[in-house]
Amino acid sequence: MYCPLPDRRFNGGQSAASTTIVPMQSLLTVPPTTNSNVGTTAPYYSGYYNNGGSGSWLGKRVSTLEETDSKIHSKHEVDEVRERTRKEEEDRRKKEQGKEERRMREKTDREELQGQMHKEMTAKLDVVREAIDGKKAGDVEKLAKLKVQVESPCRQQSNVETGGKKVEDESEVVRLRSQVKAFKRAQEVTSTSATVTRAASEAKEIVRLRREQAEATTTIDKMLTTMEEVIFALQKQCEVVEANVEV
Repeated sequence: MYCPLPDRRFNGGQSAASTTIVPMQSLLTVPPTTNSNVGTTAPYYSGYYNNGGSGSWLGKRVSTLEETDSKIHSKHEVDEVRERTRKEEEDRRKKEQGKEERRMREKTDREELQGQMHKEMTAKLDVVREAIDGKKAGDVEKLAKLKVQVESPCRQQSNVETGGKKVEDESEVVRLRSQVKAFKRAQEVTSTSATVTRAASEAKEIVRLRREQAEATTTIDKMLTTMEEVIFALQKQCEVVEANVEV
């Protein structure tokens, strides 16, 4: 231990040792620091660190602060999770709503397009039906005319074979009564020959008209068959369009 007074033992023993009590000065003890640039040092609490801090007020305070910080941190994490979940749910609802609106728009556009196609097909079908009905009416009129043309020569021939010849003979008798018997016989032969010739000509005309009638009937049947196929195809298309609209 250091003493500021000189030791007289080294001075030849001239003076006796002093019995004066000199108080010792205690040195300041601080914990070592690794940073030489820091001018101040933290106080050293020997009781807190040496005794574990469980029984001191400062230790309890630190524990309380740590517990409070842990609770705040946990609450902050819970709030972040809740906010993130809320945003995800909101984004999901927005996406579903957007998809539903897009589906409704597509359905509306599809129904409008199918309705327009149905109207166009109906209009085309009406035109075809009108054309077919008009064609049928024209064909009926044409067939009626052909029938009249065919029946007219037949009636004329029938009249010639029955009563026409009798009337003609009676007229010839009245007109040729004053003529001689020879001229009367010759006139009758000439009249009979003319009647036979006219009947043969009318028979040829009847054959020609019947042939034309058969050809016209065949043509009409082909046209009606084609029209029926077109109508059937249009009806199938209309049924497909209606089925798509219902879906």
